Amino acid sequence: MCPIYRKTLALSGHTLNWTAGAQGQFWEMHDMLFTHQDRLEFDDLRRYAQAIGLDMRRFDQEMGDHVYEDEVRQDFRRGIQAQVPV
Repeated sequence: MCPIYRKTLALSGHTLNWTAGAQGQFWEMHDMLFTHQDRLEFDDLRRYAQAIGLDMRRFDQEMGDHVYEDEVRQDFRRGIQAQVPV
């Protein structure tokens, strides 16, 4: 898999974790993403959100509006500064 594509999928998963966390389901989503790390397309992410009981209207809005994009990018930058391998 292309590294840029893999990074994009990872950022989508990270964004989903923020979205789930806002609904009190951070660890449930964390576990779901860890279990299915090889399946991170948007349809997969949406299915995981539904499976753990997220409010799907809110999920669609927050993911579509990129509500947590700044936080995700800030986390990514902190990881780079801490020399976490990507």
